Amino acid sequence: MNILSTNIKEKEINKQEASFMYFQLLTEILIGMEQEDDAKTNMINHCRLQYIGNEISLKYIDEFDKTYSPNEAIWWYTRHCFLFEILNKALRIQDIDILFKYRFFLTDLHNQIKQLHSEFVQSLPTTNIDNEQKTVTVYRGQGINVDELENLKNNFGGLLSFNNFLSTSTNPTVALMFFPTTSDLQSVLFGIIAEYRQDTKPFCSIKEITKFNDEEEVLFSIGSIFRIESFDRFSNGVTKISLTLTAQEDEQLKQLRQHIRMELGEELNLNALGKLMINMGEYQYAQQYCTTSIQNHQLAHPDTSPDYNYLALVHHAKGEYDKALENYERTLEIKLKSLPSNHPSLATTLNNTGLVQDEKGEYNKALEKYERTLEIQLKSLPSNHPLLATIFNNTGSALNAKGQNDKALESFERALEIQLRSLPSNHPLLATTFNNIGTALKAKGEFDKALESFERALEIQLKSLPSNHPSLATTYNNIGLVHDEKGEYDKALENYERTIEILLKSLPSNHPSLATTLNNIGSALKAKGEYDKA
Repeated sequence: MNILSTNIKEKEINKQEASFMYFQLLTEILIGMEQEDDAKTNMINHCRLQYIGNEISLKYIDEFDKTYSPNEAIWWYTRHCFLFEILNKALRIQDIDILFKYRFFLTDLHNQIKQLHSEFVQSLPTTNIDNEQKTVTVYRGQGINVDELENLKNNFGGLLSFNNFLSTSTNPTVALMFFPTTSDLQSVLFGIIAEYRQDTKPFCSIKEITKFNDEEEVLFSIGSIFRIESFDRFSNGVTKISLTLTAQEDEQLKQLRQHIRMELGEELNLNALGKLMINMGEYQYAQQYCTTSIQNHQLAHPDTSPDYNYLALVHHAKGEYDKALENYERTLEIKLKSLPSNHPSLATTLNNTGLVQDEKGEYNKALEKYERTLEIQLKSLPSNHPLLATIFNNTGSALNAKGQNDKALESFERALEIQLRSLPSNHPLLATTFNNIGTALKAKGEFDKALESFERALEIQLKSLPSNHPSLATTYNNIGLVHDEKGEYDKALENYERTIEILLKSLPSNHPSLATTLNNIGSALKAKGEYDKA
């Protein structure tokens, strides 16, 4: 359950919004991917491993293997057997690995709900239709903790989403059966009014399909969004929350999601999934999906070059610079065989190669790559294209590393000017530029201006990135460095500790950034005179 707009605890809500946005993109890709021939077999094999020794569940799995067809997805889901258990848990905790393994069934279930929803909408009369014909009122009983309930109350008029397939009933008495039995959870009855429209997430009555037809169930597909209309507290302690199904979203979040979706490319495939994982900071999964994509193509096939490029991006993010260079060189080799010398795709690979050389301290080589990149891009892209901002950013970083801070700042400001014209105001790339500007200002000794720039970067990232994304760690570290320079060692240590907390969750234990941050902590402790801790 995600609260998507509110006037309280803004930072925490922003984290929920970013998490929901990336989860939307993840499920869109999984549902839209072309199914491989072995997708069902792989899913069933995983099921069998999960239920070793459980003869009843294994019997269900065998039956599914032998008899299943896509038009039985809802029936199987509502049997409350192995599929219901595994899929619901994966959706609840957003387990990317399990959701990928079960994309075969996830897709069938969504598509059957969508088909039944569409058929019902098309069956409605086009004129003289009353509200009772085009809407349905359903109920859901659920237990939630006190803090969640308080957040919901403070979000009156806001939006609420559910990451799972939402089971409801037209009979409120059935919903009451699902109240919690433990005292640590609050009993909540959701009353939902849903209008049959094509622009909302699909839902359908499954009374004639489910094994439990006496429950009068209506099933909503994954990621449905509702507006919170009212709250009522009953004498028996139950809180009723009235919701309406909506197609609305937070406008800034919607713009960012659409922009990221465009960046992922037109095709919903393993490449798009791998790139999304990179954006989310999930490098382990990004590497897994990119490697699988490479294995699915013949070596040196033009389609393979994006796979090597994304794999190189993963190695780069993990601090494995030599492996990153190796894969960029493979990408470049493949592209040079099939593309003209001024193709924009070549510029992307040259730029990425320069980034790795930058990380290795080979600044002149990096600048050479950036100049070649810019030469190609200026011939093929409009003057306000975001890729031009990227190359100005990268050029600035190399210049800054060489101590040419004024030239670097000029390059960063050109990047920012383009991004402000071409990107949503909460796009993570804007945060990257503010971080870069802050780094140049810090190098010039303008610490207050640098801190202001880093804080602007952090504000954007908290709205647009998952809470454990490595880029957040970079910003916290930068803020810590400024406080360090200003002699504010306690504030510096606070930000370094946040940095370490994120890095330990998101990067390999041997990543260079961990060593750098630990060194920063040691320096701050020494400056405080705490030599034993340092």
